[in-house]
Amino acid sequence: MIRGLALWLLLALPVTATELPDPNDILDKAVSLSAAEDFDGAYEVLAQGLQAARNAGDLSPDWGIVFAVMADTVRNVRENPAYALMLAEEGLAVVAPNAADAQDVIAILNTSRSYALADLGRMEEAAAVGRMAEPLLRAGMGDQVADDYLREIASWEAGATTKESGVSPMALAERSRKDAAAALDDGDYARALTLAAQAMLPVNSGLPQGEVFLSNADAMRMTGRALYGMGRKEEALDALLQAASLAFEPGWDELEVPVFFVKVEGAEEQLTDLMIWLARTLMDVGGDDQDYLLLAGRMADMAGRMTPTGPSSFTTAYLRSSLATRLGKPERAVAELTAMAARARVEGMEDYALLSEFYVQTLTDANVGAVEEMDTDALIAAATAAIDHARANPASIIDPGFVAAETAGFLILTDRTDAALDFARQAFQARVDWLAASGSAGLGEDAYRRNTRSLAETLLQAASRKAGTGPGALCSDVEGVGCVIIVENHTKSPG
Repeated sequence: MIRGLALWLLLALPVTATELPDPNDILDKAVSLSAAEDFDGAYEVLAQGLQAARNAGDLSPDWGIVFAVMADTVRNVRENPAYALMLAEEGLAVVAPNAADAQDVIAILNTSRSYALADLGRMEEAAAVGRMAEPLLRAGMGDQVADDYLREIASWEAGATTKESGVSPMALAERSRKDAAAALDDGDYARALTLAAQAMLPVNSGLPQGEVFLSNADAMRMTGRALYGMGRKEEALDALLQAASLAFEPGWDELEVPVFFVKVEGAEEQLTDLMIWLARTLMDVGGDDQDYLLLAGRMADMAGRMTPTGPSSFTTAYLRSSLATRLGKPERAVAELTAMAARARVEGMEDYALLSEFYVQTLTDANVGAVEEMDTDALIAAATAAIDHARANPASIIDPGFVAAETAGFLILTDRTDAALDFARQAFQARVDWLAASGSAGLGEDAYRRNTRSLAETLLQAASRKAGTGPGALCSDVEGVGCVIIVENHTKSPG
């Protein structure tokens, strides 16, 4: 007998047409083979289908149930619960961007995950995951399935060294969200996606509705942030909009001052962060679209009113400055940043003061009439001050690699070739160091490669510009034609 729910629960799920390779075709074949007790054949169909989807880059949320079936098959047929656990967690990460609308799939993935954990002897974790999955399962599959699953959970709890019987799904969801936040802080975006998806709760299972909406909004907020960190900004925006739809009353995106559906007291930090990231992502994805900018402005203003002091208040000020720039009002943007730098220094928040002063200089240089008018000395001084402070203070919010990359991008346009190359090298090295320390290369690999390639191009461009100023360089005046570098060989021939 196959232990797990995915193979027979999938028959109750709606079928959604997708582009080839089609997950529904793969599932049909796997179910048919399993019904004929050809479990090895079912495994091969699932494995080949997932590999083809990965190769095609087509891991849409529709593949979530394929991951669940594959996880159960790997665990039962191949007796490899460790790999089954990896598959279930990857499935959760794939479904995460649409978690609010895919709760039945999340329930099945979590049940698969709980069985894998139990087979690995990790009974406490298996029981905790099961407790979170059970309400979703009950809402989608009925009392009999959920009651049978609860008996499995009880057996895991009985074998656990730490007894946590009866821990509420709300408390376990909160634990998962805290773990997701820690993963975000570590740059482990794939794990953050898995944990955030795991934390989703049903709204129709007897749990307090307002608390469930707030918990799910927070889970989708972290999903959006993880996707943003991976460079998947359009998906991040979708996730953040889902989070906002859970947190606000219907029609929120058309109101001058949206009304919260959830209880704000005690959740100010999370809701402020949601509005900040939504505003930021709207600007990144929407470009100069006025509707996007208008909504971003509302979110930034609401975040500023909700949390008028502390670090997030500086973030909202940065957002307002960026909006002013987008709207063609650079003077207002500079004024906002200048005032912020002064306030930060008075309040003893040197990080924000230095970062604000750096932004003032980059914004000022970006709006000069010609490259020759850029104040490169002031830019270099502001960048150096920010980078030095960050390196001397490991807890600084300043990212030295980002500051170095931005500075190199400006200086490449000028005759400050030595400085441009130095900052480009710093930026590239910071990115390499970050990649070595990050645990999230998997799902965000393409974004990381693009970002690293961009930094490498900046480094090469800076090196080329510097070499082009040397005595052995023959440079053309024709636009697009580079330089020929003649290097004398002073090595003497033998003999």
